[in-house]
Amino acid sequence: KAYIAGPMTNIAHFNFPTFDSVAAAWRAAGFIAVNPHEHDQETYPGIDEAAATQVGDVQAIREEVGFSYTDAMVYDLGEVIAAEAIIMLPGWAASTGAKAERYVAEMTGKTVVLASRKYDGQELVASRHGWHFFLDPIQKRMVLSFLQAGQERMDYAY
Repeated sequence: KAYIAGPMTNIAHFNFPTFDSVAAAWRAAGFIAVNPHEHDQETYPGIDEAAATQVGDVQAIREEVGFSYTDAMVYDLGEVIAAEAIIMLPGWAASTGAKAERYVAEMTGKTVVLASRKYDGQELVASRHGWHFFLDPIQKRMVLSFLQAGQERMDYAY
């Protein structure tokens, strides 16, 4: 069972087509996929048709369909903890939410899988529907940093 994490905010359709495509490919390879878009569809009827979805506007989607970022993250992080692996979509490193999900996944010992349309000879976990899934060669890359007034940045690895 793998949770799918990636960028959504300020991306057309909240990047839902990519989440759906990766979920279909992962399932076609015989695995269980947890797709946060599917949960959003169940929780927020009309989210796919909302005007805010067209441009990935989180603030507007709150007003349009009652989306709660807090509720979404509570659900998503619970699913990350329950999964055996996390699949990181292209562009994940630019997403605050995806980085938080990956951090929790690493802290709870999950396998980190990268999804890519490109194949450069990496050892594959699976390959379906034009998506290639491979283990991230750096399984533990997240560091939690704190800035305190008047002090240098402090980084905490676990």
